[in-house]
Order: sequence, then C-alpha cells, then structure tokens
Amino acid sequence: MKNKITKILLSIICFLALPIIANADMGAPSTSQYDVVVTNKEGTELLDWDDKKIATIPYDTQLTILYEYSIDGELYGDVEYKDEYGFIKLSDTQPLEGAIDYSTFAKNEYKQRYYTLKDTQMYKGPSVVFGKIEDAIIPAGETLIYKYADEVWSLVEYNGVEGWIYSYPYYEFEVYDEVEYTITNVAKKNSKLMIVKEDAVLYKEAKEGSEVVGKLSKDKVYTYKYYTYPYAKTTAFYIETEEASGWFMNQDYNGPEEDKMAIYEERDVLVTTDELNVYKHYNDENPVKNITIPKYTELKGTYNFLVKWDENTGAVTTATLITYDGNEYWIIDKESYTDDYTYISGFSTSYSKSKLTFKKDTPIYEEALNTDTKLDTKIPKGAEIIVKYSKYDYETGSSWYFVDYDGVKGWITNNYIEEEEIIEEPDEDDYEDYEEEEEESDEEEEAEEEKESLTPKQIGLICAGGAVILALVAIVTIKLINKKKTKDEVIEQPKEEPVTEAPVVETEPVTEQVTEPAKKENKKKSKKTNKKGE
Repeated sequence: MKNKITKILLSIICFLALPIIANADMGAPSTSQYDVVVTNKEGTELLDWDDKKIATIPYDTQLTILYEYSIDGELYGDVEYKDEYGFIKLSDTQPLEGAIDYSTFAKNEYKQRYYTLKDTQMYKGPSVVFGKIEDAIIPAGETLIYKYADEVWSLVEYNGVEGWIYSYPYYEFEVYDEVEYTITNVAKKNSKLMIVKEDAVLYKEAKEGSEVVGKLSKDKVYTYKYYTYPYAKTTAFYIETEEASGWFMNQDYNGPEEDKMAIYEERDVLVTTDELNVYKHYNDENPVKNITIPKYTELKGTYNFLVKWDENTGAVTTATLITYDGNEYWIIDKESYTDDYTYISGFSTSYSKSKLTFKKDTPIYEEALNTDTKLDTKIPKGAEIIVKYSKYDYETGSSWYFVDYDGVKGWITNNYIEEEEIIEEPDEDDYEDYEEEEEESDEEEEAEEEKESLTPKQIGLICAGGAVILALVAIVTIKLINKKKTKDEVIEQPKEEPVTEAPVVETEPVTEQVTEPAKKENKKKSKKTNKKGE
C-alpha cells in the first residue's frame, strides 16, 4: 500500500510544479540514439558487463549507439551486433553523416528559452563524439530558443550557426567529464513564488555548499528570472531582491518538511467536485463563515503547495490560493484514500486541455471514480467535446474527465473515447530578455556596422566626393543669384554674416549591458581568471 500511496503522492506533486517545464527526471538521463561506423582498422571489441569479450566487430561496420557510459574516463556506447548486446569504445568509431534522427527528439513547441551563464561551446551533434564546432562559442548573457532536445543535449542556432549544446542540469551526471553545464532556463514574465517556510535563503550558485548571500521572508512573493534543476528532486530559482541576488533551492518532491515555497500559476486549473469552505490563510484551522463555494465551480488557481502528508495513511493536504466573488481565499484540499485506494478529494487538480471524440454512446456520472452514480444523460457516438479537468483511477488504470454536455455536468471514463491533446500556441510576449537598457534598433546597428567597416581610403574617397558635390552646388547657386540680379537690375552689396562654429555635441560612450548573473562572469573574464570549473 505504501508504494501505491507514494505513486499517488508523486502525481499530486507533479501538479504543484505545473508552471515549471520538468525535463528533469529522477533517474539516469536518456540520450537519443545515433549511428556510427567502426573506424579502427583492427575492429572494436564488443564487451559484456563483466568486461568479457563477446566478439570483435570488424572495421567499417555500421552500428547504432543506444546509450553512452563513462568508464575510467573512457566513453563507451551500448550496441546490438548479430543479436548480441554489449558495449564498445566510442573512440573506435565516428558518427555517420546523417546519424541524427530528429524524430527521436522533443520539439520545442512552447518556445522555451535558455540563458547562457557562461561561454557555451556548440557541438556538431548530441554527443561529444561528434566534436566541437570550431569557433562556435556562444558568449555569456545570450538568450536562445532551442529547436530540439533530449534529456542531455539541445539544438540551437546562434549567429547563423546551428549546433548542439549540453543542457543536462544535474551536477551528478558524469558521462561527459569535460563538458560544463553553462546555461539555465528562462522563466516566463511574471513568474512568481511564495515562501512558506522561515529558513529560505539565497545561494551564490545553484549547487550544494554554495555561499549564502541573502534570506527570503515567509509569506512574501518573489519574482524569479531563471530556473534549473541542479539535483534530482530539486528546483533552483534565480531571484533578485533589494538586499541580494542569488539562487533559491527548493527540494520540491520530498514532502512538506522540505517544500519551502508555493508556486504561482495563473490559469483556470480547478473545478470543485464538492462544496468547499474557504480560508483567509493556508494555516488557518477554521474556515471563513458564511462563504461556501458550490459544487462544479471553475476557479482560477494561483499559488499552491503541499501542506501535509501522512505517509502511513496516504492523507495529503494541499493549499491553493483562488479568487472567488472578487476576493482571494485559500482552499484546503484534504485528499485521502480508502482501503481499496479510492481517491477522495474536494476538487480536480489535473489540468490537461484535450479534445475527446466519442466512439460509442457514453454515460455521464455524477462523481468521478464512482460507477454507481450514473446519470440519465449519455454523450452520443461521434460527439466531440473539449475537456480541461481529469482524475486518474489508480485501481483500474483509467482516466476520468469532467464534462459539461447540454447543461449536464459530470464525469466520464476514457473507455470509449479517442483523446487528442491540444497544444496551445505559445505567446511570444510570455518571455522577456531582461536587458538593463534598451538596445539600438536594427537600422542603427547596421549603420554603425557600415561606419565601422569603412577603410581610410574609402573614407577619403567619400570625403572627396562630398567636396565635389558641395562645390557644384555652390557654383550653380552663384549663377542663379547673378542671373536674378541681372534680370531685376538690382545692384546690392551682400551683407557679411558672422561665421559661427557648429556646436559640439557630446555623446555618452556606448557600454555593453549584460544581465545578472552573466555580468559577474564577464567581470571574471576581464581579469583573465575564467578558468574551467570556476
């Protein structure tokens, strides 16, 4: 029972981290497969896990690398050869042209961004065996939209050059000993969190043992610019306060004893399944009097977090800040499980916008996970409905969806439906570059570049040409004046105008702006102390 409860708990906690794109998992990362050819003239040895030789794979044999390992500083790859599985030295091979199958990578549907904390090397493929792209280094302080990614590598483009960068954030991954994690994820605009514990602090770097540079206050809301996953079960957020800037690390999968924050997500993610009381604060024991939210009310949830978990009984208490009748309240959901693992909760916490197509007449139930509450209304075969809320039945392995069909509200199972997830188009305005000063326009930059690219000879020719043009204009002007004088028979001495010098306009020197925390890294470079690993 404890294992099942743990599984259920993890699913709940996954909801609590919805605004964070959790590309981090709890196990070893999975790299994408790629094709190589044996380049060692003597072939390469296929070894089993006891380091015993299975076979010798001949020169010029094509293989698919299934996974990579680092053993005593040597990089190995899993392969299949003549129905035998083992691993080979990757130094005995080289990647084939067209070795990368992009269909095995996740496409960046939501235009997620990276920010370079340090100079970042680009590679020819999603492994160090592909080799570095010469002179393709992305400087610190750049924002990138990646195209494809697996759990370790991401395809990006910078200054017209396309290449792969190392994007696995966990420090304990040691397959590529010489590769440094130099990027972080860019948060969307208005990404916020609320501190719910007293001992929350800021660290200089997003790693254990880092220097503490500041403290965070309980029940205060902070905006974060960047986030990453330095360790399993841990999310780090880059926060700037008036006192200090640094990384707040939240062990957000270890239960309420370690969870120090409530994450912010402003969207409709809740529908009540029972009448609910409301609370002024998440720690209040008594609800607000004379206010009850009716059943089947859709609510806008913002901050939410795990308050309590009883690992023996499986009872879970979550707190969610909502807006109801124009006022903010906390709703406390005390979720529990019966002996037969029946899920009991006051609202749906799973949000997934999908289109359901019905293959058969489908009954509607008043309660989720309860087939004894069938209503008279059925959804006919061929109907299509957009749903947003769901519950998962761990006992049967089926999903339940909240529907509103012809005014009848209730729940259906997924036995007779086809589900299509709706990918919502990303809003380009969801992100910002966090520049400290407004950058020059493209036209100004191009003009400046052209100006800087002129040689002295070119400048001399331009000046000479300009002088000729001015002389011609002067001659034509004088002739016109003389012609006018003759016609009007007017002889008049022109008055001499005083010659005045053009005012000298002082300009401010243009300085390059680099955002925190990359600014600190550039300062290190100027002192020539930016060595690897610092």
